[in-house]
Amino acid sequence: MFRCGDDSYALDCANIVEVLPKIRPEPAGLLAYRGRTVPVADISLLLTGKPGADMMSTRIVVVRKPGEGPEEIMAGIIAEHALEMVKGTPSDAAPSGGPLPLRGAVTTSDKKIPIVDIPALIDKMVGASTAAPGKETA
Repeated sequence: MFRCGDDSYALDCANIVEVLPKIRPEPAGLLAYRGRTVPVADISLLLTGKPGADMMSTRIVVVRKPGEGPEEIMAGIIAEHALEMVKGTPSDAAPSGGPLPLRGAVTTSDKKIPIVDIPALIDKMVGASTAAPGKETA
């Protein structure tokens, strides 16, 4: 789970490859990750138009979308307050469009948290990264 402003969002653990500290205050772009170059999107920038804050709780979450060939497609997302895992029951709501594609919500004991549609987000990021190359970060 991570937060953007007052809103919380969930990522499906099945799509998470690794959670990295965001150690450099550089903008989103491209990340050299284990011999691969992956696009990186800043969730705060997508939702609010302002880059994510450089805090100890800001992370780069490397996510994957299973590919049709031997390699899966990977990307990174910069997420603020990415410190907590939640367990709950996911709903089967239809995917939504918008700057951050969502697919239902996970219900915990006290709230409903929208789930980010990682495959749709990666499709959006890969399309954007091939249209306009970004800055590489390490």
